Amino acid sequence: MELTALRSPARPCVVRRGAAAAAALVLALGAAACTGDEEQPAPAPSSETGPPAGGPAAGPSDGGGQEVTEADLDTATDRFLGFLRTIDDQDWDAACGLVLDPDTGVAPEGERLRSCADGAREAMGEYEQLLEPGTFDDLDASMVRAEPAEDGTISLSVLQQGIDVPMIRGEDGRWYLSIPF
Repeated sequence: MELTALRSPARPCVVRRGAAAAAALVLALGAAACTGDEEQPAPAPSSETGPPAGGPAAGPSDGGGQEVTEADLDTATDRFLGFLRTIDDQDWDAACGLVLDPDTGVAPEGERLRSCADGAREAMGEYEQLLEPGTFDDLDASMVRAEPAEDGTISLSVLQQGIDVPMIRGEDGRWYLSIPF
């Protein structure tokens, strides 16, 4: 019983440290992941590819004009937590699979995936001490707040600490982090 009492006060510190680490890592990745001097614009929806199965095409620059639902917010929260867990496992390919490729409107593939993964590995190098398996294990969906933004994207915060990286609905209808690379 005494041991439990000693552990309980420490958990909030661990969780706050995890939240602060999450914010720092996502911001660092966003700042360092750009491969060029110019920011790449989000692609316009392509009329050639047609709408994805199950609904109209969604333009990644504005959430596709579709209303953000509670299910979208839940999905974005889960994908964000998945992103953090892939980062603490240093699985850069999986992390980049949750980032929108502005050239295609979906997750990067091939050489673009390689470029994203290499950029993420390099950007996170200085944060290696924060990146240990399990760093974000204490974070759960109740600690992440996903809110619809006016432009159709989703803004995120972890324990009231805002993350300056929105989530955008890709052309495939999935939610991706908007981190330029």
